[in-house]
Amino acid sequence: MQRLQSLLGVVVLLLFGFIFSVAPKKVRWRHVAWGMALQFILGLIILRWPFGRSVFECLAGKVATFLAFTDEGAGFVFGDLATVDRIFAFSVLPVILFFSFCVQILYYYGVMQWVVIKMGWFLQVTIGTTACESVNAAANIFLGQTEAPLLIKPFIPQMTKSELHAVLTGGFATVAGSVMAAYISFGVNPAHLLSASVMSAPAALAFSKLFYPETRKSKTNVKNIQIAKGEEANLLHAAMVGVTNAIPLVANIAANLVAFYAFIAFGSHVFDWTCTLAGAEEGTCSIEASFLRVETVLQHSLPKTNHVGVKVWTNHVGIKVQTNDKCTGGWMAYYIQVLNGS
Repeated sequence: MQRLQSLLGVVVLLLFGFIFSVAPKKVRWRHVAWGMALQFILGLIILRWPFGRSVFECLAGKVATFLAFTDEGAGFVFGDLATVDRIFAFSVLPVILFFSFCVQILYYYGVMQWVVIKMGWFLQVTIGTTACESVNAAANIFLGQTEAPLLIKPFIPQMTKSELHAVLTGGFATVAGSVMAAYISFGVNPAHLLSASVMSAPAALAFSKLFYPETRKSKTNVKNIQIAKGEEANLLHAAMVGVTNAIPLVANIAANLVAFYAFIAFGSHVFDWTCTLAGAEEGTCSIEASFLRVETVLQHSLPKTNHVGVKVWTNHVGIKVQTNDKCTGGWMAYYIQVLNGS
């Protein structure tokens, strides 16, 4: 029954995309069918196939172990604030600096470019999307919404509106590598994050092509996209550029968390106060979460008897609608600790 609920949720989302499509008659169903099928196949490989699950869990474990070395640098600079007290600003945010440091080194040697091009080619061959949007979707698995389009920067002026829509959709559908690193430091299962990001890439292309189908011919293909290596003078220069580029992101995350958490607390207090005056029970500021509860249970196959799971998941959705993924990350870390009894 739960699987049928999930299937119904997928059908509802596809129907929603078709109804509000810019050009319903122009939808190329190969894009939609292959995108959804590829997501399903990746899900089977990663989550159901024992060998695939073992490989992915091993990879996720290695990633978590690698990122844990951030504690050495953070502990050297901040001491017990990072290693003992585990204060967010001194233990979680440094992970982003370390991750950006390493990614920029891979860019300098051309490793990231090679991986992205190969994955972009695979998406283009299977789903049938154009080169630029396929490369961007592949890049979004590892990079953020602002960094991934830089790989196709020379072609952006020539891209169609449908391709630009796919670029934006892919960025919203996946998790940036730096943010993923922060989530892992929150205590989120790395295997779940990696699998969700990988599976979201083809699904994002499918839904994008349903909502904004292509009506013009693309002027690019994968063979034309030549991505140069980093322009840094040497390895050390590349590493320093990576750290420097991550500083605004770290500052942005910290500022967002301070402001939005304060505002959420204020909104929650006002909402509870209003409910009290009306003689009702105290509610929650996650109004959107309450509204989406039935729909979320239906789409994500959460058992209606699992009240804790329903509340946690719907509140997560509601807070993300109200704020952003940075706030939900901190909120999610709190619930992980509560559910684990720590």
